[in-house]
Amino acid sequence: KVGQLLLCARQHGPLQRQSAQLMQKKIHHTSSTSLTDLVSNADIVISVASSIINNDDLVGLRKHAIVCDAGYPKNLQSTHMQNHERLFYGGMGILTEGFTFENNAQDILYKFPLSQVSHGCLIESAVLALEKKYCPFSSGKGNITVKAMDEILAMAGKHGIKTAPLFNSSLISEDRHKEVV
Repeated sequence: KVGQLLLCARQHGPLQRQSAQLMQKKIHHTSSTSLTDLVSNADIVISVASSIINNDDLVGLRKHAIVCDAGYPKNLQSTHMQNHERLFYGGMGILTEGFTFENNAQDILYKFPLSQVSHGCLIESAVLALEKKYCPFSSGKGNITVKAMDEILAMAGKHGIKTAPLFNSSLISEDRHKEVV
């Protein structure tokens, strides 16, 4: 759904394999093991699980670019991005019905500006248990498919769980999101 994909990974071998798969699918992309090689051309940067982003990696970030940290624990180590209005957190789900955090777990573990928010990986395991599906649903890095994402979202919806909106120091409403973008 993008004009060009800029793909960064720490290890050259897996990056080459992913790049070859994208080329077979005729998906236009540029890849590098150096984020600084790519960031000046990025409109959106998505940091996923186990990403390492250092202080200088985002210095060349375009003024209009958005950064979404979807990893757990949160990955961004960059002082350049701390409290930045274009830094959002994602990869989260929100529990809307019948769930509560007990023993102050939310205050201790999840200091987010939204109540009833949890990390996607934790919610996935809860949804699978509620569905009595005891299987390695998204095992292995990079093995989750769009079909599997649609399936887990449908299962989650049956239990009052949905994706949480993006947020940074506060909840990002749709109006505020449009304003920032």
